[in-house]
Amino acid sequence: MLKFELSFNPFDDKSAQNDVNRSGYVNMRNRFLDSFGGGHILCYNNNPRKKISGMNHTSMISEVIDNNIKNSSDAYFYINGLRKKDDINSVRACYIDLDAGRDSNGHYFSPKIVKEKKNQFLTMINSFAVQPTWVVDTRNGYQVYWVLCDKDHQLGLTKNKKYWTGIQKKLANYFNADIRAMKINQIFRIPYTWWRKPWEGKKSYFSTLLEGCSGKKVSIVQLQEALTGQSAQIHVQSAKSSDAWYESWREASKKADANSVPLTVDAATSILNKLVKQDANNVLVLNEDDDIPDYNEADIDEDEDTNPIFSNKCIPNEAQLRLLSTVVDFLNQVSTPLFFSNNKFLSASAKDLAAKLSDEFCVG
Repeated sequence: MLKFELSFNPFDDKSAQNDVNRSGYVNMRNRFLDSFGGGHILCYNNNPRKKISGMNHTSMISEVIDNNIKNSSDAYFYINGLRKKDDINSVRACYIDLDAGRDSNGHYFSPKIVKEKKNQFLTMINSFAVQPTWVVDTRNGYQVYWVLCDKDHQLGLTKNKKYWTGIQKKLANYFNADIRAMKINQIFRIPYTWWRKPWEGKKSYFSTLLEGCSGKKVSIVQLQEALTGQSAQIHVQSAKSSDAWYESWREASKKADANSVPLTVDAATSILNKLVKQDANNVLVLNEDDDIPDYNEADIDEDEDTNPIFSNKCIPNEAQLRLLSTVVDFLNQVSTPLFFSNNKFLSASAKDLAAKLSDEFCVG
């Protein structure tokens, strides 16, 4: 059995055009997507603070890649092929999201700590009895897939959604994965694209497939046997759920926009405290026959930000993006000498304006 080894990819996205469109990367990206079957629904976000309602959907990979490069959009695909869970009659894979999480202040860990956590993840992955088909390396962890074989489809095993849900919950317990990132209509990142979180002040990270990926499909029966004795009862924790974080960021952003005040530096801490308190006061337990929670309905509903006329105002072209980034850098730099020259009001105003530009247009 091949072993997966730790890798940590570059943050520098100056050569993004060449990297994302390099022929070897294009071939591997296509091989990855093809392994799940045809009829892909792909998507990219026009507003990174809105994980679902800010999505543009397409079947054209070129459109997704172009926006990943030029408009700082994240690139995703629906693993089981369709957007709505009730429309999915057959699953394509089992999967987990292994995320390093955040520190006690609600911020992403440093790359050094993420590397340590990634090593721990790899120890679990490599010791598991069934080798994954694919492991996608993201900035903060791994997305792991066991793509189901043709025989499972022929036997009708992929149509038994209750059976699949039980396996998903056992995988979540075995790997301590986020159950909310394992729903049947889950979107995951497309490899060989840029991971984007400028709205949290993070540099872009190039997501790839780990060395050691064989692309070999597995049977869900193999997973069942490997997870024998593993509990399928889940305690859902909002504090470690990416969906809950997105929802909380959206709420905080809306409140800040309504008051014309940028998010404060302690916004992440406040969100973490809120989610931890929510977990303590409202423990959500999923038993073996319970469905995995779907996306929050508020994330799915259409709103003004999904209107193409409105959203186009928020997506600068490449030249405008460079100019805005220069302005943000300038404002941040001049805020320091202004502060030490006793122009503290102007210093704070420059910092606030830089933060507002960065948050609104995802630059900086």
